[in-house]
Order: sequence, then structure tokens, then C-alpha cells
Amino acid sequence: MKYLLLIITALFVIFPTWIAPTTYAAEWEITVTVTEKVPGARCDEVRNTEGGVEKITYTCHIQKWFGTVVTTMGKIIKYFTFIVALGGVLALVIGGIMYSMGGANDEMKTKSKEFITKVIFGLVLLLFSGVILNAIAPWVYK
Repeated sequence: MKYLLLIITALFVIFPTWIAPTTYAAEWEITVTVTEKVPGARCDEVRNTEGGVEKITYTCHIQKWFGTVVTTMGKIIKYFTFIVALGGVLALVIGGIMYSMGGANDEMKTKSKEFITKVIFGLVLLLFSGVILNAIAPWVYK
């Protein structure tokens, strides 16, 4: 039991580092053209002269995970979906072990079958909630 708790704790400590990428890559950024610099973003000044009037704009490169509530919520949802799915698979394994240890004890086999059925129902519900969430808010799984 101590090892299981150690593994779960390690997942909570290590997994969040997978959520936000630490390396700079073009695929992890959005490029926007604005009239003012975006704080915290890498911005390049662009000068245009139209009709004798100089217009200054900025092309800013914003990392996708940079400070947006929508992206942060998407990452939190993905993180907890992963944790719940992992817990469901572990519960399914535990249910299988309970069933195999039941042997001639019909009561334990019945309880383990009910447990496995509930776990499978929960995993299917998680899958369908992911499908519905992807239809409603596709930004979550991008």
C-alpha cells in the first residue's frame, strides 16, 4: 500500500511538468498582430507607411499556455481525466484480483463482479464525457 501511495504521489509531482512544455517550439505559440506590445510575449515592431502616415504595429509570439484561463482549464481537465482513467484501470485490476481470490466463496465473487461492473460503467462514462466535452469545447483536448 505504501508503494501505491508513493507512485500516486510521484504522478502528482511529475505529471504537472508534462502539462506545460519547457522548451520553445513554434508549434506551441500563437502569432498575433496588435497595436500595443503584449506583456510577457516576444514582440517584433513593424512600421508601415500608408498615405504619408506611419503606422506602428507589433507582431507578438504568445505561447499557447501563457496565462489564458481557457488553456489552463483545458490542462486541468486533461490532467484529472488522466488521473481518473488511471484510477479506473487500477480499480479494474484490483477487481480482477478480488475475483480470482474469491475461489469457492460465491459472496466474494458476486461483490467483485459488481465492483468490476461499476468500474467499467465509470470508465465508459468517462469516455463519453470526454466525447461530449470534445464536441462542446474542443479546445480542451488540443
